[in-house]
Amino acid sequence: MNPSLFIAHGAPSLALEENAYTEFLQKLGQELPKPKAIVLFSAHWESTTQLVFSVAGTYETIYDFGGFQPELYQIKYPAQGQAETRDCPCCPRFICCLERLS
Repeated sequence: MNPSLFIAHGAPSLALEENAYTEFLQKLGQELPKPKAIVLFSAHWESTTQLVFSVAGTYETIYDFGGFQPELYQIKYPAQGQAETRDCPCCPRFICCLERLS
């Protein structure tokens, strides 16, 4: 089983920086085995029922920030999704949709 990780994303500008933290993340991504699925929880969304949406096809990058360097708005992350919905066993308020990686 792959580890569960909490990774703070920091400010959006972190994607353009080169420092000890970004070097750590780069190394971590090279050392961990490729997961079969990723479940993401965000503190940037409020709702009585939490829903993690997954789609078959390619996700479009969402820029949920403003006022940063123009270069940030050029970064694309074309993640491939495949919807597979399951009830979350840990909490009935959560509906979990797993994004399978190919």
